[in-house]
Amino acid sequence: MSKGYIYIMTNPMLHGENGEQVVKIGYADDVEKRRVQLSRTAVPADFIVYATYEVNERLTDQTLHNMIDKLNPDLRIKESMEDGKKKVREFYYMEPEDAFNILEAIATISGTNKKLKKWGKTKQQKIEEDDIKAPFKFSMINLKPGMKIYLLGHKDIECEIVDDKRVEYNGEIYSLSSLAVKLLKEYDNKNWIVAQGPKYFCYKGKTLKDIRNGLNK
Repeated sequence: MSKGYIYIMTNPMLHGENGEQVVKIGYADDVEKRRVQLSRTAVPADFIVYATYEVNERLTDQTLHNMIDKLNPDLRIKESMEDGKKKVREFYYMEPEDAFNILEAIATISGTNKKLKKWGKTKQQKIEEDDIKAPFKFSMINLKPGMKIYLLGHKDIECEIVDDKRVEYNGEIYSLSSLAVKLLKEYDNKNWIVAQGPKYFCYKGKTLKDIRNGLNK
């Protein structure tokens, strides 16, 4: 009998239209390997493992999904397909602590609390999350209107800083993040809905994110 894990993961770039917290609940034989796989999909920030619960059978997470769906079917995120059907995902509009409480209740009833583990964020994950939550301003890194920055990996693709939050590209004004989404799709084939602007624009050979972190050390 091989063991696996039900996991709860979060991603600082995933949220509902009204800012609702989103969690992913799934199963993996190797949670860290699965986390890396998910982080390489069309999401511009790494996933973070919030908690794991050791189980002895595959697809045990499906039982948990069914239970959550019965408690509140509106929590499950459904994706509209081209044929009009809905694709059910393993993502939920739910606080990670609420998801953990469900696993904790199951573990308590079954006497398997030792198999339940809440993970802590690494130092790097905390830095990433803080960067996303804290609004970026060019003045944070001493960049001023009129200065030019370029897209990571494309020194010939430049934009000009207009004010503390916006840039001009090809005669149009963008926020740094919206321009990042546009250019990453056009030049790097990344079909992202959101992106961390400071992570994908550079000044004098360094990303704006790295410059900011350097000033904050």
